[in-house]
Amino acid sequence: QTAYRFNVAEAHDWIVKHEVALATAGKVVNFSDQRERLNAAQAEKAELQVEVMRGGLVPVDAVERAWTQTFSVVRDLFRAIPMSCVDRLLAAAEDGRPALKAAMQDEIDDALTRASRIEVAIDSGEEADAA
Repeated sequence: QTAYRFNVAEAHDWIVKHEVALATAGKVVNFSDQRERLNAAQAEKAELQVEVMRGGLVPVDAVERAWTQTFSVVRDLFRAIPMSCVDRLLAAAEDGRPALKAAMQDEIDDALTRASRIEVAIDSGEEADAA
């Protein structure tokens, strides 16, 4: 049997160089530049986390949920217009087209005013992360 002896440090260096060569497909890698990029990315990540904790940033999915809730309420307000104003519109229709148009405009304006008062809490997801 043949006994093989390896210098672990040299083997490690060869494996690292080999894997880097495979990963970069022959490109020259400047480890100093890569380290700077990593440090910059880590610093940016830390800054973003601080902003989230301060409430300056909110996750995209939380904003999407808030918009979905808002549009749902607006949709419900507009879909309720016919039921809330049918008698008024019928009475206005007897007075002619301008009265009917004004009554419809009033109902739409009222729905828009109510929609402008919608308050939706944006859950940043921190409670879910903590659980």
